[in-house]
Amino acid sequence: MSEIERWEIAEPVETVESQVRWPWRVLVRALLLSVVVAAISLGLVYLYNKAVPGNGMKAVVIWETAVQLAIFFILIRALRHYGISLRDVGFQRSKRSLWHLLWQLPIAIVSFMALTAYAVQVFAGGVNPQGTQDVISEVALNLPPVYFGLLAVSVAVLAPLWEELAFRGILFGLLKQRTGLWLAALISGAAFGAMHGYPAIALPLAYFGVCLALIRHWHDSLWASIITHAFNNGFVILVITLTVIYD
Repeated sequence: MSEIERWEIAEPVETVESQVRWPWRVLVRALLLSVVVAAISLGLVYLYNKAVPGNGMKAVVIWETAVQLAIFFILIRALRHYGISLRDVGFQRSKRSLWHLLWQLPIAIVSFMALTAYAVQVFAGGVNPQGTQDVISEVALNLPPVYFGLLAVSVAVLAPLWEELAFRGILFGLLKQRTGLWLAALISGAAFGAMHGYPAIALPLAYFGVCLALIRHWHDSLWASIITHAFNNGFVILVITLTVIYD
């Protein structure tokens, strides 16, 4: 029997999460502080845009990058405050070969994109929700290469880092001790979908969140879900960039 056929979704005998005592206030306080940081940063962007008209889009890129970095370090600081190490939340070597991502990653991303296309057709009448693709395309056309490169790093690297730490590292690990694997994956996936704020694609994003949770669980490493998440976001940026260039 191959290792792929022996994909065990059942709880491992012993995992890092099972050894950690998760205080709920870690996530609550960290996320509240993250919201405060985001609000302050948005205010600074507004003031900058008022002082230097015409540079609003550049300010938004800088703001998004700064906020994502801030949230990542806020979460790490909160964990350390309660004596939880990065290894405890999954920043460790994968228990299985990361080469398995060669089949896991396409399954997760292709099925997510198919579900997204269906959801957009059903719930948004075939119109891209909130015009996000048009906005990103406009950004790609109007931003200088340095700023667009910063945006790409923010979307494809920083966002997967803090989102995986928050949803698959902290929330999923915290819930799995109390509810078991599947309910923890569903709840953390639903929270992940709701956090993005686009009703038409909340369900596909929740599904993708569940996929990421299962990948993180199977490898017993947060790096596996970070790589999958980063590849998905990077692929979207690449497609939009090529569309703008060759349109």
